[in-house]
Amino acid sequence: MISHAPRGTSAAAVPPCEGQRRIAGGGVPWRALSALREALTSWRAQLFASGEDQAPRASRSRPGLTHGHIVILISAVFLLSNALIAAALRPAVGLLVVLGCAGSLCVVVSAVRGCGTGFLRSRIEPAIFAPCALAAIALCVLGGEGHFFFANYDRLTRDAVLADLVRLKFPVFYEYRGSEFVLRAPLGMYMIPATIGKLLGLRAAHLALLAQNVTILALTLGVLVSMVRGRKAVFLAVFVAFSGIEIIGAWIVGSRLPEPEAFPWPLQAHQHLAWWNPAFQYTNHLTQIFWVPNHALPGWWLAALCILQIRREIDSAALVVSFAFLFFWSPLTLAGALPIVGYLVLRRGVGELLAPWLLAACAAALCFLPVAIYLGADAGSVPHRWLVAAAGFWAFYVVFIAIQIPQAAVVASFWSRLDPASRTLSILSILVLLLIPFYRLGANNDFSMRASIMPLALLAFVFGSIVAEMQLRDGIRRIAAVAAIILLGCITSALEIQRALMLNSFAISDCNLLTTWNHLEPDRWLASYFARSDAMPAWLLPHDGVEAPVAVENRQCWPDHPFMNLPTTAWREPRLW
Repeated sequence: MISHAPRGTSAAAVPPCEGQRRIAGGGVPWRALSALREALTSWRAQLFASGEDQAPRASRSRPGLTHGHIVILISAVFLLSNALIAAALRPAVGLLVVLGCAGSLCVVVSAVRGCGTGFLRSRIEPAIFAPCALAAIALCVLGGEGHFFFANYDRLTRDAVLADLVRLKFPVFYEYRGSEFVLRAPLGMYMIPATIGKLLGLRAAHLALLAQNVTILALTLGVLVSMVRGRKAVFLAVFVAFSGIEIIGAWIVGSRLPEPEAFPWPLQAHQHLAWWNPAFQYTNHLTQIFWVPNHALPGWWLAALCILQIRREIDSAALVVSFAFLFFWSPLTLAGALPIVGYLVLRRGVGELLAPWLLAACAAALCFLPVAIYLGADAGSVPHRWLVAAAGFWAFYVVFIAIQIPQAAVVASFWSRLDPASRTLSILSILVLLLIPFYRLGANNDFSMRASIMPLALLAFVFGSIVAEMQLRDGIRRIAAVAAIILLGCITSALEIQRALMLNSFAISDCNLLTTWNHLEPDRWLASYFARSDAMPAWLLPHDGVEAPVAVENRQCWPDHPFMNLPTTAWREPRLW
């Protein structure tokens, strides 16, 4: 058996005063080197120690910034984005949303204060948080935020949304072919950066967006990593790189096509393996951060809250209000989370469901109903249909599930070693992932891509926890199977990183959303961003006193884009993105 006990443990037996005398005995360079060595030893001990070697530090209550403070801080960020839209609503409606934000924050603070002396009372370990923060910075920057590196295709539209919110007063209206439309989209990620951008400019808005997303991602990863008993560095790497074995799917599809170069090798930086099939997609974790952080961040955070709730670190009230105020960030992500959250809340029994504190949380959650109505206005124009009765669905479905969530088989093989909470999370996440492909919503089936985010995060947590505690006694076959799944899945993530490093960055565009759409996808209406203004309830958004509608501008948006030598209609090709 490989021992993962930290090196230099004999130093722990030296009395503190004796240790100080040893350090003081040397010169200044030796003191600095000794301090650095002790810091690195402590860092390695916490990150790489196995579950058996770790002291139960999570149960200790120590002064300083705690995990409960993280729950309050992240909740406050999400709530602030909801509160900022309240000013643009009708006064009575806006006041209702503000009351919901205040009530939700009180519920979350009360849940944290009533957590006893458990995990949320434990202090945040800098040696654990530091690599999580570095990972968050690297993921967000490499993903194109701030435009320090190449920004993927989806970022072009999101840049336009942010530019409109910075330059124009919300609600934003558009005029196209004699009809008027209003910006109707999950704007949660943009509200705080746009507010800063109104004061300091568009560049500051993009930097604020980067800072906001890095903060949420770093703190979320910090909570998830801290809840794991095994080797925390291993868990962090496995969770971030969590992916299906999409390279196998691309090979299967490519081998069945008549074109001889359907599956070229070696793989190029432009290839996007997540789209190995045109029907549905379960986006891997790194690609989520690179392409859709507005959907990934609320999904991952809600997954962390579900883990805390099932471990009785927070109550159902906090979960209810969090579900409500995260809706403004990504309603499709919350749609996939609804069965899981609903089960975790309802399983407590009738007595708890009628408790005053939970009823008060439900009342606070209902205050966000105007936001849900805003997001649902004119939503019927979004294409949708059931796929379960389509010809050839079941054969393709079986292949898709086997390729996208092979980690479920690993979880099943370790079932006897899982605690009851992990078993429940596994069953819930796998069941939802098995059902999502039955329905299609959006031109690119956004439903499968977004609704799968939260259950994938739960499955990744259980799978990563298993990998973090694996030992040689688990058998070479199981270790080899787990290693194969991880390594094959990493190919998808490696291509995303390769693209970010190989392609040049380009300047931030200030084109409005209508102009950006006209450049990118003029043959397909962006129903997920534009709603007919007459379909928006008059009691919700003011139509009087707003700025003149925005129209399509005849201008170039990305003169230094690496793909500008190609027709923009070719930018959607999978071989490019």
